[in-house]
Amino acid sequence: MATRKERERRRGKRQENRHERRQEQHAGGGDWDCIRRPEGMEVFKPEGGETYHIDVIPYIVGKYNKNADVGDEYFELSYAVYNNLGIDEKKFIAIGEMLGVRDPVAEHFAVLKKQNAEWDDMKDFKPKWRQLMLVFVHEQAEKGLQLFEGAYGTFGELLDEEIRGEEKDYIDNFDDPDHGATLEVRFKAKNIGQKNPWVLAAKINFDERDNGFDADGNKKLAAEIMSQAAEICLDDCLKISDYDTLKAALDGKPAGVDDGDDAGDEEDEKPRGRGRQRDRKPVDKEPEPENDDDAPEPEQEEEPEEEPEEKPKGKTKGGQPTAADLGIEKGGDVEHDEYGLCTVIRVAKDGLTVTIMDENDTVHKGVDPTDLEPVDCGPAPEEEPEEKSKGKTKGEHAAEEESEKTGGDEDWDEGWEN
Repeated sequence: MATRKERERRRGKRQENRHERRQEQHAGGGDWDCIRRPEGMEVFKPEGGETYHIDVIPYIVGKYNKNADVGDEYFELSYAVYNNLGIDEKKFIAIGEMLGVRDPVAEHFAVLKKQNAEWDDMKDFKPKWRQLMLVFVHEQAEKGLQLFEGAYGTFGELLDEEIRGEEKDYIDNFDDPDHGATLEVRFKAKNIGQKNPWVLAAKINFDERDNGFDADGNKKLAAEIMSQAAEICLDDCLKISDYDTLKAALDGKPAGVDDGDDAGDEEDEKPRGRGRQRDRKPVDKEPEPENDDDAPEPEQEEEPEEEPEEKPKGKTKGGQPTAADLGIEKGGDVEHDEYGLCTVIRVAKDGLTVTIMDENDTVHKGVDPTDLEPVDCGPAPEEEPEEKSKGKTKGEHAAEEESEKTGGDEDWDEGWEN
């Protein structure tokens, strides 16, 4: 029988439309450099080809969650991170995104953009979005409450798609301990040229819980897990660095080294790539095309070295690579961090936006080509003669009517880490 303390566990508020802010935030980054794992808690690391039954356990929101208010009961914490910053190539929380304060990395990115720097020299300073969750995995019940950490595209993206597609209370409130649903998640291993396959959720089913979370019938374990979760605030897991620490990493100084007085140092005024002190290439040189291979790799303590693929150079608009620069053309297959494998159905005249269609035949307009990675699927099929097409598709007309825009996250970054 549950004790009175267990019956009266602390609860947070549950707001209507509680998923909207998160879904807007993710148009599209951590390892333990910037995450403080709760003491004694294991990390859930799914394997490709396996199916897991997962109960997501909510936590009471602290001060860093941008998708919920302090005191809300919410199921995840999205956080922005810079990858491989400084000579130590560590990850840091993006304080500009998370706290709304001055951020030297964001300032550095703005300087590079103003100077029309090459995109390869800019992309490392754009933050990536990652997520933290508390989960109970039925197949790993002996591990109790676990921490789940990964890039948005490895799990959260598909979860949001399923939530949007079903107007059912037990799906919208799947993490409600008194009702909700157990997630049946099938993970797949996807090889997109990395040394290790990229593991991500391929399918999610919601099994409605009639009697709430009960740890697969073990009510004692369920009570212990809920009591443990009530004492954990995911916001407190973030290691927030201050401005000076980020600036030191950006300037290529080892952690803990004081900046000193660099006001008159001309070298410090030069933009640096990945925090290393080096001269920039002339900004009027044609930019090298983007080739970002930062897809998540499971159980990797260190990010693998990138092996850039040579692509034809071309003109750019304001220093931004065009679709042609990146080898992206109409009819070609591309990989998008949020939409997965897609087909290019339209390229804007200036090459700064494209329209793509995903595997579910959903059309996405105004996509930044720097968010795409061309996929080599063999010889492209011959295009049908123009006379066969009497007019443009509905998606193409809609794309032309919408104002061209850029934005979105970069490529995938590291996934589950030891």
